[in-house]
Amino acid sequence: MLHKQYTNFLSKLLLTWIVAWVQFHPETYYAQVFADQHFRQKAEEAMDLVYEQRHEEAEKLLNHLKEGYSEHPAPYFLLATNRWWQSYTSTTPHYHSYMREHLDKALELNEKLAKNEELELEYIFFQYMCYAFRTRLHTLRREWLKATNDGLKALPYVKKCIKLAEESPEFYFSAGIYHYYAEAYPEEHPYLKPIIALFPDGSATAGLEEMEKSARIKNFTQVESIFYLTDVYIFWEKDYDKAVENIYRLHSTYPSNTWFFAEYARALVFAGRYEKAIPHLEKVIGLFENIAGHQTRHIASTESPLTAKLMIRLYHYHGKALLLGRNDVSKAVQSFHNSLKQAELSGIPAYEYIPGDYLYLGYCYDRLGQRSIAKSYYQKAIDSEDNDLYKSEAKKGLKEPIFK
Repeated sequence: MLHKQYTNFLSKLLLTWIVAWVQFHPETYYAQVFADQHFRQKAEEAMDLVYEQRHEEAEKLLNHLKEGYSEHPAPYFLLATNRWWQSYTSTTPHYHSYMREHLDKALELNEKLAKNEELELEYIFFQYMCYAFRTRLHTLRREWLKATNDGLKALPYVKKCIKLAEESPEFYFSAGIYHYYAEAYPEEHPYLKPIIALFPDGSATAGLEEMEKSARIKNFTQVESIFYLTDVYIFWEKDYDKAVENIYRLHSTYPSNTWFFAEYARALVFAGRYEKAIPHLEKVIGLFENIAGHQTRHIASTESPLTAKLMIRLYHYHGKALLLGRNDVSKAVQSFHNSLKQAELSGIPAYEYIPGDYLYLGYCYDRLGQRSIAKSYYQKAIDSEDNDLYKSEAKKGLKEPIFK
């Protein structure tokens, strides 16, 4: 468990890999691509296509960019980033290998930058980003040892990257998300505090301020700042109304982005706006259920763990909104079972929403007066992995009905 929590901790601290490469001010730092206005313009256009979920168009643009910068790691890193975002909502099975191959190529090319003193900043930055990206990829695949190894490889470059925030406002997001989690995460997981000595000091207050600045100011990391701030507001700050306001900015700017739409619906549930959340959840669920093969396989994403996890979450929050908002117990039961089915058919053995489904099924069956069935689900929640959020409540449910 500690090994797993440690890699999750590293993963939180190294979240900043997406689009962070464009954060340098070209007036301040000489570099091969950071100071190249053509590259920066085309890269920004490509990232807009990525966020609009026009991934094939983004790939064409990035491949064209790669032709002109074939000896630089940046295009390969961006191509991997495009596939990362596409893997949230696609059934194509080869994206993990694609991402790993392109990250490996980026690291290979980056070694050439190390030999040029004028490109030292780019070398440091891409070393950090590629290892951080691979840490996230291995964590997703539950490859804890590989995630730990890549996370440790990224650590030497963390301090150097964090210092850049003192010189460039474009680094508010990178510094902010690091500073926030470096303090907040060990506070929630005290057994990790000895490990934090390996990292630069954190400050949740300063980190939140830095991320909010990045979210307000037009810059290359604004989208990422808004996206990750939503999680901070929901799970750490418990400011659900601010989370709704925050993620709505992305949903309204990129209405075709299914992931932003789903995150907006989730924030509405946390804010207790169930009636508004339900139709949004049902619309997103419908988009996945209409994918070819869903009716025969009962899942739109057997090959994509990211998409499967999104479906697990969508059904979970749909059931929660139906139960708490409408007291529609029968439909809620169906949604929680659909959530569990996504996990089973996609081969996901552990995920925090799985014990959550069991807990809420216990609530539902208590509401239906079927106490023995309710107790069986409370026990499943207790026996599940990743049950930290639900274990104590499930134990209460075993003793007496919670949700009558």
